[in-house]
Amino acid sequence: MQLRLIKEPAASISPCRRTRLRPVFEPACLRYAASLASRPRYAGPPTSSEAANEPTIEASRFPVIAMSAQVWGLRILVMVSIVFLCSLAGSGFPALAFGLAWVPNGAFLLAFMRGALHLPRFLVPVRPIEPVLYRWAGVGLVKRIVATRIWPLLNGFEPPPKPKNRQELLDRTELTTKGAEVCHGATFMLVFFVALFCLAVGRFSEAVWILAFNLLLNGYPVMLQRVNRWRVQQVRTSTRQKNLTSGRASVY
Repeated sequence: MQLRLIKEPAASISPCRRTRLRPVFEPACLRYAASLASRPRYAGPPTSSEAANEPTIEASRFPVIAMSAQVWGLRILVMVSIVFLCSLAGSGFPALAFGLAWVPNGAFLLAFMRGALHLPRFLVPVRPIEPVLYRWAGVGLVKRIVATRIWPLLNGFEPPPKPKNRQELLDRTELTTKGAEVCHGATFMLVFFVALFCLAVGRFSEAVWILAFNLLLNGYPVMLQRVNRWRVQQVRTSTRQKNLTSGRASVY
């Protein structure tokens, strides 16, 4: 094969022609250049007309459908459990006890939202011994069940929006704990007196069902709200002490 010397500028030399001595025919380089020319090039993002013609998949619908399915699945599970308890007791009184311990919460919540129901002042502060006693009673398990995104949806409420700052989070949490505590507490007292009446007239099994559902649906929620408000009070106290310490340091 004959060789000839070609002088070319350094900038114009391709990767296949980095030597000053090259063959007259370059079949390998020509094939490489042809393969590069045949490759599809990136044409940029699609235009509005092209995007309109292409089928799109709205992925945001799938989490909503999945969450709704979970909520309805839990509701069906609760109803099936109540039916099982009724068959176990041989009567429909467990369903009646469940409704008695749960339905009045809606009326008390409406009264609280209208300002007709308030938490008594002597119940607002939480004593340091209370969270310890409530944890021994198993309130931590209830917190794991309630502190999920599904729980408010299960009760028919939308999840609250994300707070803007820490102060808003503390205020919202404290108001929520007060409202939930006064609603569940009022329902607990009402249902408790109904259970006492059943005991007074000799309906022992009915009183047991009412007390069990009352403790589960109202007693434990009251304990949980007081534990949450205790944490809010601790955070507020710690923030107040830090501000006082920084203020004294700035003075000196």
